[in-house]
Amino acid sequence: MEEVASNSAMKRPAGTCAYWLQKRKRFCRTKPLDDQDFCESHVAKASTEISYDAVNDCNNYSIVESVNDSTECQDELSTSIVTHAKSAETNSGVLGRPDALPNQCHFWIQRKMRYCKARVSREQPYCVEHSINSGSEANRVRMSCPIDPKHSCYADQLERHLKRCNARIELRPVYFSEGINSGELNNESPEDLQIRIHDIDVAELNSIIDIVKTLHLENVEIKDSMLSHAVVQPEIDKPSNGTVAQKHLHQQSSLIGNLESLGLLKDHCNYIEFGAGKGGLSHWVQLANKSNVNTKYLLVERSSVRYKKDCFHRGENQGPNFERLKIDIENLDLSKVDSLGSNTWPLVGTGKHLCGAATDMMLRCLCSGVSGQATDRHCGVDGLLVALCCHHRCNWKTFVGKDWFIEHGLGPRQFSLVTSMSAWATCGMKHVAATKDELHTMKLDAQNVKEEITDKDKNHISYNHPRYGSLLPEEREDIGFKCKQLIDRGRMHYLMTHGYDVNLIYYVDRALTLENTALVAVFNKSTH
Repeated sequence: MEEVASNSAMKRPAGTCAYWLQKRKRFCRTKPLDDQDFCESHVAKASTEISYDAVNDCNNYSIVESVNDSTECQDELSTSIVTHAKSAETNSGVLGRPDALPNQCHFWIQRKMRYCKARVSREQPYCVEHSINSGSEANRVRMSCPIDPKHSCYADQLERHLKRCNARIELRPVYFSEGINSGELNNESPEDLQIRIHDIDVAELNSIIDIVKTLHLENVEIKDSMLSHAVVQPEIDKPSNGTVAQKHLHQQSSLIGNLESLGLLKDHCNYIEFGAGKGGLSHWVQLANKSNVNTKYLLVERSSVRYKKDCFHRGENQGPNFERLKIDIENLDLSKVDSLGSNTWPLVGTGKHLCGAATDMMLRCLCSGVSGQATDRHCGVDGLLVALCCHHRCNWKTFVGKDWFIEHGLGPRQFSLVTSMSAWATCGMKHVAATKDELHTMKLDAQNVKEEITDKDKNHISYNHPRYGSLLPEEREDIGFKCKQLIDRGRMHYLMTHGYDVNLIYYVDRALTLENTALVAVFNKSTH
């Protein structure tokens, strides 16, 4: 009550915004708009939030004992809110909203607190997607496009739209084959495919953890291969590069160093980068392999990207041009890519932090129908290197290591739990204390606990935690890394069955990135 009383006595300085900053316990100091009480930043919030003056008006009334007794306070509060909302009214006549820009759609997106950014035509107030809000278009029906439901069209112009739609099938490239790399399911239970840690009890969780530890001990071996390449070093030494840029440069340097140590930087070769983004990895691969001029570089990326590295490879002395394949890896059929069919050079696949299921799609894309030797339409894959990440985003349908998991007694249910636990490796849980609800529900076993719980123990969320049992955060982090590596072991098995010598490596220190593991494979020609 003392805090409310002291706030009530505070007066807004003249010429300042009427919006109360609760965190700083003061009014906004920005100059308000002409003939209004709020500044440009807070005028939009006036219609949805109660101003400080309105709250004070209600605080001046005595505490009520029942709903009926509060009628007078409610009426006064409502009047104050309406008064302040009217002061925020703009020239457009809509409470709390600025005027739309010229040629901008007038549809207000409440969730984003702004107008639609689409441009309008023929002096219409709304874009085509929101024209149904216009009186002249009220009788016309819009429907989702049957080709791509992400956009819509008028029902009475559907036939015309299908001929012009940018997503129409005839615009898809020849190498598009829907779902070719997505894998398949075999009547697995939807419940097993979607189960997560919070859906099971601690006993089942501990059982899965024991299996993970045993399989990891018997089947997983990771080598240190933290290399570098001289071509990247001048860029690393530049003081103008920030922390993030330095981190990526060190990773790219090590990956290229490993490519060189595997003998995969060579002449007469096609290099294809999956999930290329700006093409940074391919950029440095080309510079490291500059002396070998008979090479091609293909970059697979499903979205448009700005500031691409392609611009550094367009000049006469800048090496071969980069060819971009704008397609989802899920739908890419390499055997139909014309630039690969025009030569008999082998292929080397690369990827840097290819997220979750995209790694499995990449491996299936490279190995599907590939024997490691050049054929009439498809180049053999001599090797690959991919920096791994985001194992929690893997799924059973796309996973290429199903056979290995099933062989070791792990089905889709166990796989879903393993992917869920893999997030423990990178989620930073050890820095997060237990919530009040979790601490409240923790029950101590009197027979096992012989001394008082310390603050450190509480921060570790130990002693029969409702979800994790007695596991400490450090233990969960270690289990998370084991789960990630077990998933990678299944991928290794898949590549081995296709004739590759495969290894998991640590390519950079964990202090640089927690996702410091890479999968490397070289085709063993002696076995085929």
